[in-house]
Amino acid sequence: MVRSETLSARLSLTFSCVGHSCSHLFAPIFYVVALSLEDDLSLSHGDVISLIVVGNILFGVAAPLAGWFGDKWSSTGMMSVFFLGTGAGMMLTGMASTPLMIGLALAVTGLFSSIYHPVGIAWLVRHAVNRGTALGINGVFGSFGPAIAVLGAGFLIQWQGWQAAFLLPGAIMVVTGGIFILLIKRGLILEATE
Repeated sequence: MVRSETLSARLSLTFSCVGHSCSHLFAPIFYVVALSLEDDLSLSHGDVISLIVVGNILFGVAAPLAGWFGDKWSSTGMMSVFFLGTGAGMMLTGMASTPLMIGLALAVTGLFSSIYHPVGIAWLVRHAVNRGTALGINGVFGSFGPAIAVLGAGFLIQWQGWQAAFLLPGAIMVVTGGIFILLIKRGLILEATE
């Protein structure tokens, strides 16, 4: 039988890797979707691209506060907020119909996405048995995010329209967050301590 700390470390690596991929989805998806939005919203390319500026800024500037909450409150709690909040923000973007609504939804997405790097990586390091290997694996998954985003967005736009490019990944993130919370409640994912 696998010890609870070992299982928790494996699950932490798994969810940290998934989270790293997910944290890098929203901007590349948007840049692919932007090509469709120009016609749908009758806006210039520059006007469409400006819709993500606040979200991109929040992705960076909100990170120190997210890290502080991860340290002072709960790293697993903040990872739960990351999955649910980023997923909800992406779904709101997919449901938005005006430039203002899209910009606000992207801002929400950027805000919640800012949680991953300061919280998810610190949480992984606290749990990892072989830290260098775990960080290397995690880095690979970070690079998967943009690749998956671009290919997936192109497919989803062709299949169901630009909204699906945000709705499906957002829904997957919310479900992932629900599974993550369930595993915490069952004691399979532990709060990391030094």
